[in-house]
Amino acid sequence: MAAQVAAGAVPPAAAAAVAALPFALTPALADDAVLDYTTSEGKKLWKEASDQLPIGEFDGLNPHTLLRDLDQRAKTQGWQNILTVTVNTTQYYLPRQYGALTMAQVRAHSNTYMVGVQDRRTQNSLAMSECLYKSIDKVLRMKVTNVAENYEYVINGHRVSDGPLFLMAILSHCAFKTQSTATNVRIQLTRLHEYMQSEIMKSGDIISFNTYVNDRRSQLASLNQTMDDNDLLIHLIDGYKASPDMAFATFMAQKQERIMYFNDPDNTIESVMQLAEQFYTDRVNKGTWTKPSSDQEKIVVLEGQIRSMSSKNKKGSKDKKKKGKQGKKNNKDKGSTEGKNFSYEPSQAWKWVPPAAGEPKTKKTNDVQYYWCPNHQNKQTKTWGMWSRHKLADCKATPPSPNSRSQNNDSHPRNFHALNTIIEHAHDEHDDEYDYN
Repeated sequence: MAAQVAAGAVPPAAAAAVAALPFALTPALADDAVLDYTTSEGKKLWKEASDQLPIGEFDGLNPHTLLRDLDQRAKTQGWQNILTVTVNTTQYYLPRQYGALTMAQVRAHSNTYMVGVQDRRTQNSLAMSECLYKSIDKVLRMKVTNVAENYEYVINGHRVSDGPLFLMAILSHCAFKTQSTATNVRIQLTRLHEYMQSEIMKSGDIISFNTYVNDRRSQLASLNQTMDDNDLLIHLIDGYKASPDMAFATFMAQKQERIMYFNDPDNTIESVMQLAEQFYTDRVNKGTWTKPSSDQEKIVVLEGQIRSMSSKNKKGSKDKKKKGKQGKKNNKDKGSTEGKNFSYEPSQAWKWVPPAAGEPKTKKTNDVQYYWCPNHQNKQTKTWGMWSRHKLADCKATPPSPNSRSQNNDSHPRNFHALNTIIEHAHDEHDDEYDYN
C-alpha cells in the first residue's frame, strides 16, 4: 500500500472526498437552498445578481437588447424557473415570448412563489426586480413605478417587487403586444431593400443592418409569431443587393442565384448573415467599402457630362422651336462638305450609340425607320456616326477623311458602351426639333 501511495495512487478516502464535491456551473447554481444574506458569501451573491445589466439606462426603445442581457443574467443566476410561465401545460419563457402572455397570467405564476412561500425563488425574484430597476433610465423608471401595485407583494410586512411582473411592467411601455404589431414587423422584414436604401443606412453598415433584422425576428418570437425562413432569406438578400457597395451587392446576388438554382447547402439565414458580415468587414479593413471601381468612376463622369450638356442645350432647344419649318428647311439645304456636326439632347443620346459588331445597321424607334450613317460627327464626343432617317446611299454629307474618322466608328466606343445603361430608355420626345434627313 505504501508503494502505491508513493507511486501517486489516490487513497480511497481522498477519492471519495473528490467524488463528493458538487458540480456547479456558477456559484449561484451550486444549490437551490435559501441564501443566508448575513454571510459574506450571501452578500456577494446578492450583489452579483442585482447589479445593473450591461445595457444600462434602458430607455424603452430597443427591448430586445434588454431581454438578451436579462436572459444571460438568468442563466448564471438560476432565474429560468421564475421566468418560465406555464399556461395550460404550455411553457413560455418571458425573455423570448413575453408577447404571448398577459399580466394576469404572469401574476398567477408569480403567486406560486410569492404568496405563502419563502424559498430561493422568492429571493431570486426580488434580486431580478432590483437588477431591472437599476437597468432602466429615470423616465422609464417613473412610468413603471407610478403603478407599483402591478408588480408588488407584501412579505413579512415589507412591500417587495416581483421580477417577472416588474419585467412585464417595463415591457408594457415598450411595445404593443397585438396582432397589429406582428403584422407591422412582417411588413418591415419584407421591405429590407427599402431600409438598406434609407438615410439611416447610407453607409451600408452590414453589421447594423443584421442587428435590425435580428431585432425584428426577436420581436416576432416575443409575440409568439414566426416568419417563413425561406421567404425571409429572399428579403434579406434583396436588402443586401440594395447595398451602396456594388461589389458586395453583386456578391450577394450571386449567392442568391446559387441558393435558388444550384442548391447551395449553405443557405440558412444565420450562415448568410455571417457571410455578409465577413465580406463587409474584409472590405472595410481594406478601405474599399463603397469605393467605386474604375468603371463606375467613368460612368459617374459621363453622367455629369450628360447633365452638363442638357443644361447647355436647353436654351438652344428653345431657340430651335422658334425657327419654324422654314428654318428647318434652310438648315437642310445648307449641306456640308466636311460632314454634319451635331450636338444632342439627353433624349437624343441614343442616336449617337453605334451598333455593336454584328448588329444590324437599321432599326425602328417609335415606328420610325432609322439607318446608321457614319458621315455625321458629334461635336461633344468627336465620334463619327449617327442613326438617321436616310440611308447611307442617300446621304448628302461628304464622308470624313480616314484620318479624322474614329477608329471605333462601327462598334461601340468605350464611353458609349458604358453609357448604354444610362440612356437606353431615353425618350424620343423631341424628334421634331431635329431633322437628320
